[in-house]
Amino acid sequence: MRWIRTIILPIFFYCLPSFIITFFILLIPFINTLYRSFLKIKIGSTEILGIVGFKNYLSIINDSVFQVSFINSLIIGFGGALPAVLLALIVASICNQQFRGNRIILSLIVAAWAIPPIVGGRVWKILFLPNGLISTIGSYLGLCQRDYSILGDPNFALVSVIIASIWKFSPIATLILLGGMRTISPELYEAAKIDGASFYNTFLHITLPLILRYFNIAILLVSMYMAATVDLVYALTGGGPGYATEILASYTYKIYFLQQDFGKGGATSMILILWSLVSMGLLLYFIYKQTFGRESS
Repeated sequence: MRWIRTIILPIFFYCLPSFIITFFILLIPFINTLYRSFLKIKIGSTEILGIVGFKNYLSIINDSVFQVSFINSLIIGFGGALPAVLLALIVASICNQQFRGNRIILSLIVAAWAIPPIVGGRVWKILFLPNGLISTIGSYLGLCQRDYSILGDPNFALVSVIIASIWKFSPIATLILLGGMRTISPELYEAAKIDGASFYNTFLHITLPLILRYFNIAILLVSMYMAATVDLVYALTGGGPGYATEILASYTYKIYFLQQDFGKGGATSMILILWSLVSMGLLLYFIYKQTFGRESS
C-alpha cells in the first residue's frame, strides 16, 4: 500500500485540477448530448418532447444523405491524408537542407497553416470558379473548357475539397516531419556521405526509417483534421452540388442549426464521435504495430 501513498495519490492530486476542468468542459456537454439523442426535441415547432429511444439513430442511419456524408468523410479523411503527408514529406526534406531562404519557406508553411479555413476556402473557391485560374490552366492543357466549374460538377466537386484540404493540412504534417528529421544525428549523414551514398539512398535507408513514427503521427492528425473540416467544406461548396461534398461534420451542423432538430442532432453527434474513436483506434493500433512492434521483434 506504500506505493499508493507515494505514487498514485500524488499523481491523482496533481492531475485533479485537469480532471475537474475536463469534466466541466467535455464530459457534461457529452452527457447532455447523449441524453438528448434519445429524445424528440425540435425547436420552433409544435413537436412534443418525448423519449423515442433509438429511433433517432435508426432514422439517421437510414437517411441517404447520412450515408453519402459518411462515405465522403472516409474518402476525405483517409484518401486525402496520405497525399497530404507525402507532399509534406517532400517539403520537409527540402526544408531540412541548409540553403538561403530556408526560413522564408518555413514562414510561408506556418502562414498557410495559420490562415483560417473559412478564408482559405474562399480563396480556393475563387480559383475553382469558371474562368478562374484552375479552369484557365485546364483549358490550355486541353483538359476542360475555360468556363468549366469543378465546384458545380457532382463527379469532381469532392476533388476540390480534397485539394483544398491537402493545402490546408499538409503544413502541420510538414512541421511534424521536419521536427522528426531534426532529431536525427548529423553523424549518420556524415558517415553515409563518406561511404559515397547518394541523397536517395541516404533518405531511403536513414531518414525514412528514423522518422517513421513521426510519419504515422502526421497521418493520424491530418486524417482527423480532414474528416472534420466543416468550415472548409462550407466555404467551398456548402456540401453541394446536391450532397456531393457533404461530410458528417457538415451534416451534423445542418441538423442542429438549420433544421434545429436537437434529438437527431444529438444522435448524429454520437455517431460522429463513435466513428472518430473507431478511426482513431485503428490508426493508433497501426502506429503501434509499425513502431513498437518492430522494436520488440
